[in-house]
Amino acid sequence: MSVFTLLILILISGYYFIAQPSKPFSIGQIRALTATDGKELASIYSPDGKYIIFHRYSEEQCINDIWAKNLETQQEYKLSKNMDIYGQQRFSKDGKKIIVIRTIDCGEPITQKKCYQLMSLDFEKALNAPQEMDVILECKNSEIRRPYWMNNGNIALMQRHAEHWQLISFESNKNQSKVIHDGFVYHYDYSPNLDLLAVTSIKEDSQYYIDIIRSDGELISSNPIYLPTEIKGHRFIRPNFSPIKETLIFSTGKQLFTLSFEGQINNISIPIDEPITSPMFHPNGDRGLVIKGQYDSDIVSVSLNNNMKESIIARSNTAENSATFQPNGTSIAFESERSGDEQVWIVNKSKLTQISQFPTDSHISGIKWSADGKNLLVSANSALFHFTLDKLKTKLETNLPILDLLYWDSINESALVFAQFNGVKKLAEVNLSTGHVQKLTDKRVNWATKTDTGTVIFTDHMDQFWISSAIEYQPIPALNIQGGDNKRFFTRDNKIYGINNQNQAWRYDIQTKDFETITTLTKNTDNITDIKNNKLLVTKRQVANKEVVELLLVK
Repeated sequence: MSVFTLLILILISGYYFIAQPSKPFSIGQIRALTATDGKELASIYSPDGKYIIFHRYSEEQCINDIWAKNLETQQEYKLSKNMDIYGQQRFSKDGKKIIVIRTIDCGEPITQKKCYQLMSLDFEKALNAPQEMDVILECKNSEIRRPYWMNNGNIALMQRHAEHWQLISFESNKNQSKVIHDGFVYHYDYSPNLDLLAVTSIKEDSQYYIDIIRSDGELISSNPIYLPTEIKGHRFIRPNFSPIKETLIFSTGKQLFTLSFEGQINNISIPIDEPITSPMFHPNGDRGLVIKGQYDSDIVSVSLNNNMKESIIARSNTAENSATFQPNGTSIAFESERSGDEQVWIVNKSKLTQISQFPTDSHISGIKWSADGKNLLVSANSALFHFTLDKLKTKLETNLPILDLLYWDSINESALVFAQFNGVKKLAEVNLSTGHVQKLTDKRVNWATKTDTGTVIFTDHMDQFWISSAIEYQPIPALNIQGGDNKRFFTRDNKIYGINNQNQAWRYDIQTKDFETITTLTKNTDNITDIKNNKLLVTKRQVANKEVVELLLVK
């Protein structure tokens, strides 16, 4: 064999080993760690790996307790004395204390309805009996989330004053904080072993970035993230540190991916029948916790003329929502996961038809009929799609990502949407002929729609209703206490329909300014979505089972 031939073989074999996709780890076993009829979320390991800590939710209300489970004895311990709205929790480095965010109603809301408290819980005492928590920090004019106790004793927090999130370091001993990342942060994770923060954000060029920084804010690296074809749309990814060197891991629902510090994404092949969250890994790195489970909601028709008689529209054991009546017809369009992924369906009496064929992990965020009832406009995977009833699909190109479809004016070829402007969600209008997206207001908007005459109605971050006028938006005082907590609403025949926190469905006439309560719905009602011939379409939650599951890794 010649030297030249040997050199060629070395180069080819070298290229082969470099080019082959790496398999940093594989999952050998999946096992459930909780198995109740309730909903368990936000699971983490204790620093010594002996316990898992998780939230257990009330079946009646959206409040939760904090629990621990000894992985050796399988014994469970209720840690928090009172049920409340608790967010993600983290341990101190020595494992003696837990910090958690508590959400409460602001006593005198001025800039926000909810206030946020950073709380501390004595873990060792709570293993003997549920404990009261100590308040470390309270925020009445900003929102905080995702606390992490760092090795230097400071607490990392995501904080939002207005539109975008930043990452701060809070020094509790001096009661002061400093910003350590200010670039439209939407997720971060912290590794105590490396004393590094991995921050995912959107920067001014609308590009996603992964920034690796030290706990004092020193930037180690900053690289753009390019999403592969398996991840559809402008999706927010939430990667956590993994046992693999300089590698993070995240889930899009039914798929797992690795993300390198350089921004490279690779798919991890794993068969998943139900969505899972991104793993939180054991201190030894040989296993990780995820939340797995199915959400089941149904479309229910409530007859206002027949003693509130209810009938379920196309029952399944998966999530159905966003139901809307067909104009000039008898069909109902809705979103369903009954075929394994979110798809658009139409039901007419007992006949069911799947209209869309979106790929795995797709997310549908709006379904609207044309005025003549012959077409559908759908928001999915950060884009708009036009469907005919014989399933013909056309993607409509827009100059900005579309996050939600709120209203479709098929006659004037425009749509009211939420669009992404440099990482910030804004109320906007799309010219469907040109694809141009125009921002309508700088206000923080929770939900919005239009009347048939083109009037814009929206709720702001304080759940206050606003209506467009000749030159500005005007408040609607009659609806001051009817917005609920970020509840959706719709308009029909110049009337606004909504639901409040007392589960009362109500109606407000825009012209006469008359307000009336229509009916009181059951506690498991998520939203009301449409009305026709005095029949109300309602989304009702049936089952919301979530379990803590452990992935055992094969190294």
